[in-house]
Amino acid sequence: MDRLYDFARARGVTLMAATHSRYVVDLNRDPEGAALYPGASNTELCPTGRFDGGPVWCDGAAADPLLDVAARRRAYFDPYHAQLQAELDRVHARHGYVVLLD
Repeated sequence: MDRLYDFARARGVTLMAATHSRYVVDLNRDPEGAALYPGASNTELCPTGRFDGGPVWCDGAAADPLLDVAARRRAYFDPYHAQLQAELDRVHARHGYVVLLD
């Protein structure tokens, strides 16, 4: 991302990028588990299964306390979305509109 859009910041464009794998927390998922696309394969906020149906984690690993979904939501998902909303609000207040490309 940084190299692809290295010109953007000089033009006043805001860039935010995930710093962790989607296997830690998927920032594009509904935290309540609603499907993004009805009828399509869906993964959880903290995926335990892959889109092909296979497991992400080996047997028993999904029960590990380090994989606590609520803790991951508090540590990664909620702060990311709070920062994203604050930036959207800032840009909207300055320009009267904002475009989010995700």
